[in-house]
Amino acid sequence: GVLSRAALSHLRSLLLRSCGLCNRELSELAEVLGKGELPLLETLDLEGNSNFGIFDSGWLTSFAECLCSGKIPRLKTLNLPEFGNRLFPNPVTAFLTVLKSPECPLESS
Repeated sequence: GVLSRAALSHLRSLLLRSCGLCNRELSELAEVLGKGELPLLETLDLEGNSNFGIFDSGWLTSFAECLCSGKIPRLKTLNLPEFGNRLFPNPVTAFLTVLKSPECPLESS
C-alpha cells in the first residue's frame, strides 16, 4: 500500500481536516498514538470532523493521555473538531482535566 506501518514512524504531519471522521475513527487514531507509533508527529489537524451522532469523549481523553505519557513528544499543533452547542457535557473539560492532572508532566511555554 501507499502508507505502510513502517512509514508511520517518520510521519511529521497528519492532516485529516474535514474527512468525515466520527467517534470510531478518532478512537482508532488515539489507539495508534497511544502505542507510540507516531513519535515524530508535529502536527495533527482534525478540524471539520463533527459527524459524531452521539458523542463519545473517550477518544479525546485518550488523546490527552497520549500527550501526558510522552507518546507524541514532538507534537506542537493539535487542531480539534469544533464541538458546538451539543447536549452533552463539554468534552474539552475532560481533555483539560487530564492535562491538568499531577501525573501529566507537560510544560507550558
